[in-house]
Amino acid sequence: MFPSNRSRMVLSRTAAGLQICFALMLLLLSSGPGTASSIVNMRRITHPTVQQMLAGKAVLPCVFTLRTSSSVQPPHLLWTHTKPPAREYDVPLEQIVLSAKGDVIKVNKAFSGRVTLPGYSASRLNATMEISSLRTNDSGTYHCQVVVDSDYERDTVPLLVSGVVFHYQAPNVRYALSFTEAQRACQENSAQMVSPAQLWAAYHDGLASCSAGWLADQTVRYSVQLPELGCYGHKEYSAGVRNYGKRDPKEMFDVYCFAEELD
Repeated sequence: MFPSNRSRMVLSRTAAGLQICFALMLLLLSSGPGTASSIVNMRRITHPTVQQMLAGKAVLPCVFTLRTSSSVQPPHLLWTHTKPPAREYDVPLEQIVLSAKGDVIKVNKAFSGRVTLPGYSASRLNATMEISSLRTNDSGTYHCQVVVDSDYERDTVPLLVSGVVFHYQAPNVRYALSFTEAQRACQENSAQMVSPAQLWAAYHDGLASCSAGWLADQTVRYSVQLPELGCYGHKEYSAGVRNYGKRDPKEMFDVYCFAEELD
């Protein structure tokens, strides 16, 4: 009997989690046996949840000291991200976000161009990570892990990204809003017009709408996941955000709004 789709999903996510554990074991065993930290001293506290808006920036603190300078190897830093499972029977999936050792920094493709270690170049003991262009699916629990020889420490920082982008059109009529009317429509729905960065973040979170709408910068755009004839992203026949550029405010379109939360 072959495993069901649900069983395969659980097994694959379990395997991903085991890969993280295996990576950590390799880090710890590479210099021989050892037990928890006598060298690394992390300034670990119970961090409150870092809360930021969609397309914003989050700083996740991680600072440590070394109790001895006997090691010739630089600290190995590892940031991982665990998202809450979508369903109660799913296994939480932990993925590596960033790995750094000395001058070598490697970033997961999903976070490429969005994560930095702003204090790392000045001090190898500052592993604080900054994430920009935040997406809703960046929410979750982040772990900062520091390995020196056979000793290690691990800190935890939760992150919550809030905010919702939604498409709005006039009742029963498509493309019936001037720029001023579009602003008013968002305000009447306890929202504001989205920025280009917020629309791109929503695209990466899965927003799909082949309806051209006003943005806060007076451009007209829409987000496409599955391109088709007459409906494609920033490149012809590709997914992405289609941009019609800055338009006359009297022209008629729909609008994209941003709300901190939906009622």
